[in-house]
Amino acid sequence: MARFVGRETKTIRAEWWEEGEEVAIRRFSYGDRQAIMQACTSMRPEVGEDGEPTGARIVTQDLAALNLEMLCRGIARWTFVGENGKLALVRKHWIEQLENRDGEFILAEIEAYNRGRDEEGQASFRGAAGGGAAGG
Repeated sequence: MARFVGRETKTIRAEWWEEGEEVAIRRFSYGDRQAIMQACTSMRPEVGEDGEPTGARIVTQDLAALNLEMLCRGIARWTFVGENGKLALVRKHWIEQLENRDGEFILAEIEAYNRGRDEEGQASFRGAAGGGAAGG
């Protein structure tokens, strides 16, 4: 059994995309998953009713940051072009500019492609992070 994530990708196409438009998605490595969790998780001190720190910490998760980082790390390449007619590079700037429907479609495909990758394969990656399949 392979111990490292390979470079294989899966090509996806939405039925509403134009001819030739496609996105190649990839599997997440351990490092990808850690970076995704780091991008969306923060800790802050808990404050009691008296306004003083209690010594405990509260962990919060930003689902928007989770979704964006999953897209940034999960898209290997695409054939989308910008307004100038040239190929748009797969960069955070362009990912943030996607139409909502396209971003959600790609995100769902990335999640499905990565689900079950681990031997347990019980919960989806976003679900395990507290967002559920409808997060975002």
